[in-house]
Amino acid sequence: MEKTSENMLKYLEFLQNIITRMNTNSFQIKTFAITITSAIVAFFYDKNYDKSALAFYIAMILIFWILDAYYLRMERAYRDIYNDVVKGEKYELFNLSTKERLKNSKFNYCCIIFSWSLAPLYICLAAMFLIPIVFASN
Repeated sequence: MEKTSENMLKYLEFLQNIITRMNTNSFQIKTFAITITSAIVAFFYDKNYDKSALAFYIAMILIFWILDAYYLRMERAYRDIYNDVVKGEKYELFNLSTKERLKNSKFNYCCIIFSWSLAPLYICLAAMFLIPIVFASN
């Protein structure tokens, strides 16, 4: 019995380390997105905005947004596994696969992309590109 409890604690530790790593990756992506967006907006603030480059800037924001959503999706899946283990529900010890969990509709990319923790940030970053264009054209 003691060995099973020890193994379960080690499994929970593995899961917590993965969750922490996913959270750190998500935070770093947000940091990069804000830094790069701010630098580009500052660079073009006093210059003529190249409207043809707008597609590139928006694509960059979308790439950061999708990548951030990927890490948030994986973090939520591992949290789901962690919660099941803590509750004592059926789980396979040391199985770190999220394949079956990600089939659940609560891990849908669209739901995660437009979640309150991602959408406001990336919509604001996209708006940072659009506001100077609108004011420069007047």
